[in-house]
Amino acid sequence: MGEFGGKFLNGIVRHFCNLDDTEYSNIEYSGKVLFILQCLKPNMYLFIVFQHGLPSLKCSEEDCLADFVLRRDTRMKYPGSCSLEFQSAMQIITKCMLRWDTKTQSSRGKGILGTVVAFFGADEEQGRKTLHRHWQIWVKELNKTLRDCLFDRDATKRQDARKTFCRHIDNVISACYGPDLSITHRCIDGNKNEQFKVDIPGNLFKEVNPTVFRRARHKDLYDEVKGGIMYCPECKQTVSTIDIVNKALQRWKDCLIPGDRAQHNRPDTTIPLSKERLDMAAYTFAYHMNGGCALENDPFWGDKNVRETLVRYRFEEHSFSHSASCFKKDCECRFLFPFMSTDYTYIHEDKGDKDQNNTSWYFLDGSINTVYPFMVLPKRPMGCQFINAHNKAISDVFNFNTNIQIGDASQVFYSTLYTSKSTQDEDSEKQIRIGRAVIKRIKRVLNDKHDGEPSFGEGLSRVLSGLNAATTRNVISATMAHLIPCNDGSRFVYSHTFSDLLVGQMEATLEGEDVNVRIRSNKLQNKIITWPDSLADDYIHRPIEYEFDQICFYEMTMCYKKGFKAFTNIQGGVKKYTFMETHPGHKFSHLIQLRFPSIPRIALPRGKLCPLDELDLKCTNPPHHVVCKREMYAKMALLMFYPFRQLNDLKYNGSYWRLFHNELRKHINKETTVFWKKGFEILQNIQDRSTLEKHVKRARDPISMTTKNEKPNDANGTQAKSIAGNSAIGDILDMNKQLK
Repeated sequence: MGEFGGKFLNGIVRHFCNLDDTEYSNIEYSGKVLFILQCLKPNMYLFIVFQHGLPSLKCSEEDCLADFVLRRDTRMKYPGSCSLEFQSAMQIITKCMLRWDTKTQSSRGKGILGTVVAFFGADEEQGRKTLHRHWQIWVKELNKTLRDCLFDRDATKRQDARKTFCRHIDNVISACYGPDLSITHRCIDGNKNEQFKVDIPGNLFKEVNPTVFRRARHKDLYDEVKGGIMYCPECKQTVSTIDIVNKALQRWKDCLIPGDRAQHNRPDTTIPLSKERLDMAAYTFAYHMNGGCALENDPFWGDKNVRETLVRYRFEEHSFSHSASCFKKDCECRFLFPFMSTDYTYIHEDKGDKDQNNTSWYFLDGSINTVYPFMVLPKRPMGCQFINAHNKAISDVFNFNTNIQIGDASQVFYSTLYTSKSTQDEDSEKQIRIGRAVIKRIKRVLNDKHDGEPSFGEGLSRVLSGLNAATTRNVISATMAHLIPCNDGSRFVYSHTFSDLLVGQMEATLEGEDVNVRIRSNKLQNKIITWPDSLADDYIHRPIEYEFDQICFYEMTMCYKKGFKAFTNIQGGVKKYTFMETHPGHKFSHLIQLRFPSIPRIALPRGKLCPLDELDLKCTNPPHHVVCKREMYAKMALLMFYPFRQLNDLKYNGSYWRLFHNELRKHINKETTVFWKKGFEILQNIQDRSTLEKHVKRARDPISMTTKNEKPNDANGTQAKSIAGNSAIGDILDMNKQLK
């Protein structure tokens, strides 16, 4: 640690322990591992633990394996440490790399993905007991205006929008190794003439037929391809992406460590590298490179091109033999690896064989556009066909796998699905196995036909079976069990807080219908007073101050909340306002302005906000059923985004639609409206989301469009079922019937 480090640490100890010079003994150093300070004050000890030094990349293969085993065992032994490390990494990404301020719930500027508007994350555990997060991130640069222009009818606007879109993608997503992989290829032509060619793979090789790429994705056919998706047009030699990487590493090695004798004395640089050494070289990248705390000076291990390639190879290269998770849904890799190379980023549309994939996209102004399923294919050089679409900055800083996708509705659905995904099959496997043994025992007892008093053992077995049935439905792993309490009891994180917008309750209240509310009781002048707690009443009887006169239901829900006078000191907020005296609980509650806006969760009555195509916006004399739908749509929109205190405030000449349509025309003409301007955007967003979910199909990639699956699943084929589903043992919840 050095003399300066020792003095610095001693100074910290004296300060925080409040010791005199005679009250402590100097810290003893033992390398970088452990030192203990024993103070002269009674019962005072200070234990200081430092992380051991990084392993040397020049070590033997035995030492590499020992390091690999040590990290594996430590990870399994200390799941809490894994959770803490994961939380630290997520905080760095959120605050430093995405530049999101969690206190103000706003962006502090442009981050690695752009200017973040909002995000949502779902944490999950991997098979090796480490955590990972699925992010869904919205950025300002890819706003709605740009997205709508991607399919604009004007060809010039469409092309400009797509160029801007792809330019942003190139800034945040990479599908290559980074440095150019210059290799040496030994080519022997048909006349057995040998020639050594030095160039990048794109100039030396060509890709095989797309049919071979399709086979390389198949769980039964990939072994026939073995990753050989390129070939030399002269010697016909088949080459894989792994061959490209190893050839590039060998060429760098020849340049950095010239001479056979010098390379012979460096067994640590033998190409291909062992799995353990590759792992070590990858996870030490951030320490050794780019101004890290332990810079590597070795000509080979300290070379930027070598280390960047190894990091991508270790964490971003999808194995040509795939993994079990690749085939969870089908017989082909669900990640679509390998992809074909492309010289530039572009938007690929899947219009269908007969243009059947077109979807009509309706807008509030009455216009209609045609969109197609699409996917973004980033620039992918030859030799990078198995590389994940990743973010280079995250990869360089954290040295772990990232996979960034954009443009596909199914990707949004996939990450959103984690809010309801069950991991019980994996987490409760051990407990289910124990429970099964208990169930079998109970069955044997039930099959024994003998009379007599029940034994203690039988009773205990039944109790254990009941406990097993109850507890196996709430089992989580140790790592996740540590994370959830640290994350406020949830495995989900959001950029903003939420509030509830109960549109159905508001409609029922205005119509004078029965409403389910919470009944509160308070003591006033030695009397117990009960009153209904309703969000609808909070808005209808909102304060009379000017700033509330023109505020809509949605905006008030977003910026304010109800507080209770009995808890004045703990509710926070910026400013408090008094409800009107007509509010049922005005003596016991008040309105509090939130420090930061929340996101209202809209609870709409089913079917009352119909799709825009059912409104027939261009028709001036619609039939009766369309008029009814227009009235109901306008009523729901006005309830959310137009200021009112009674139902008649939402009508013009007795019609909801006339008032809404007048406000809509003003908005289209860019005139000032009483209707909240942001409300039109939200209504359009609701429409877009509905169209996306119900009508837009998932795009096929170019390989899937031009080739055929040679070995599809059986018609009734299904993927592996859960452990409980495959078991021949009856469900424990059915055992109660047999015990009666």
